[in-house]
Amino acid sequence: MYILKNKCLLFQTLPVHGFLETETEMDPTAESQVSPVVTQKVEERKKIIDGQYKCFEKMNRDQPYNKSGPYCNRTWDGWLCWDDTPAGTYTSQYCPNYFPDFDSTEKVTKYCDETGNWFRHPETNRTWSNYTLCIAHTKDKLKTNEFLYYIIL
Repeated sequence: MYILKNKCLLFQTLPVHGFLETETEMDPTAESQVSPVVTQKVEERKKIIDGQYKCFEKMNRDQPYNKSGPYCNRTWDGWLCWDDTPAGTYTSQYCPNYFPDFDSTEKVTKYCDETGNWFRHPETNRTWSNYTLCIAHTKDKLKTNEFLYYIIL
């Protein structure tokens, strides 16, 4: 957990199995104290939280679903916002740009079944959006781009 205190970033470790709570103060101007991995994770989390906030604003602002027949309710799946969707249909949108290994030119899909329920993964029985294409070809595309770059040189 981190909080801002006296213009310094304060990292707080929570008690674990009887250990005492400790605080470590860090100067935000001292870049060497924060690893690039931590910085990247913080930026990813900020993007996700921003997306979630915008999604909830959109869900509150949008008019209620007014078409006949069953449908799946608008939802936030943890990474993307999904509109009300007619039963028996797939909906899709571009992969989010939260993670460096996600290809934002690929698509995420979500299925609304015939009864108006979002598809549930058979292993977890939790609603599921298919993000597999977001990472399926990123290494291949990177290799192709590197190859083309070397040809140009």
